[in-house]
Amino acid sequence: MANYVVQQREGSVVASWASNVVGQWNVRGNGWQALVQWTNTNGPVAKPDTGLEFMVIQDGILVANFSTPVGTAIDIYPQGYGDAATFTTTLPVAPSGGGGAGPPGPPGPPGQPGTPGAPGAPGEDAYHEWLDAGNTGTMAQFLASLVGPPGPPSGGGLPRPANQAALQALINAVGQNGVLALQLDPTTPAITLTSTLTINVMDVGDAGLFFDFGRVLLESGITDGVTPLIKLVGTTKHMVFQNLLIFGGAFSTAGCGDGLQIISSGGPILLSQFQNISSSWCGGNGISVQGDVYENTFTGWDCKNNKQNGALFSTPNGGVISNLRLISPDLSRNNLCGAQTANGVQSIDLIGGSFINNLAGGWEGAIRSASFVNFENTGAFGFDFSATGLPFMATILACNLTSDGGGTGIAAGGLIKYSGTANLQQSFNYCTAEGGLATPPPVLFS
Repeated sequence: MANYVVQQREGSVVASWASNVVGQWNVRGNGWQALVQWTNTNGPVAKPDTGLEFMVIQDGILVANFSTPVGTAIDIYPQGYGDAATFTTTLPVAPSGGGGAGPPGPPGPPGQPGTPGAPGAPGEDAYHEWLDAGNTGTMAQFLASLVGPPGPPSGGGLPRPANQAALQALINAVGQNGVLALQLDPTTPAITLTSTLTINVMDVGDAGLFFDFGRVLLESGITDGVTPLIKLVGTTKHMVFQNLLIFGGAFSTAGCGDGLQIISSGGPILLSQFQNISSSWCGGNGISVQGDVYENTFTGWDCKNNKQNGALFSTPNGGVISNLRLISPDLSRNNLCGAQTANGVQSIDLIGGSFINNLAGGWEGAIRSASFVNFENTGAFGFDFSATGLPFMATILACNLTSDGGGTGIAAGGLIKYSGTANLQQSFNYCTAEGGLATPPPVLFS
């Protein structure tokens, strides 16, 4: 608490009060003319030169002074508060006895609140502030910009679509409004697809799209043997696509066509991971890869009991399939081959896996390399390069090309089939058979 007095210079105390306000103080004359301001944290100010002279003293220290004519009504008040002291100036009165100023008097009563100020000008609405910030668009576009990406389902769980329409809506949201991922709850009941489920992908930069189907069973309600069950189409990079489980329905009907088609459109599909995908009992191929698809890794594919091939790599509408890594697939028990390449596709490296009991054979068409693969009892050949018609070099390393699983018995199912001695040399085809066999496997020239 600070004690204040106002004293005429060489005269009496004319006002006094006490206050705990810390801030700016004001002296006003005749209700409007500002005479002096000070803060109770500052030191004294310069003395004016004219009129009646007054001093403002805080706890014995001069903090301000001012001058004013006789008869001026003085208000003293802190910023934002009512008057602390008021008085009207008169001619100086000498203190009695010639002494100095007396002690401070008691604080005066608080002044009345001041008159409210005039209303300010109306402010801008949020839409015009948005425009002032450099944005452009209609009110509808502004409102749309306020909507963020969908949050997780209530309770924080993963989505559990009840049917194909709900699943398609979840897929369609990926790549829109900042949503880059879809992960299904693995406890989702099986979903029947009665038409092709389309997955449109786009390039979202190095972040990449993410699809995890949680091994939820997607079973075919398509029975024409032609229509694909799932089609992934577009251009993208750094995508992860995993845990897809397809039942094509060809066990008791014609089933769907291809189980999964991966088709580039508008640009390549590259630098992506396709892993843990099962596609069985389809009326066409288990998985069909088409167009500009390169520098991708395919891991843990399980494509069995399909009416055509377990996997097909082709470019029927142009494009380049190149530098693919097919790691540890199980492409067995298909009506044609475990895998087939067509349209000049060759740049694939096969590492590990099983090609068992395919009716036509193991791998038909060109390949860059294959190693540590089991080709037991798989049709008329482990590899058949005879239909390619293109020069290429294939390296086959440590593959089991026998019909009995052993290292010495070579039967019809273990042949490596080429397109003839002369063409073999001209085409620079090269094959090594290694891995502890007592004798290299026979080569059948057609």
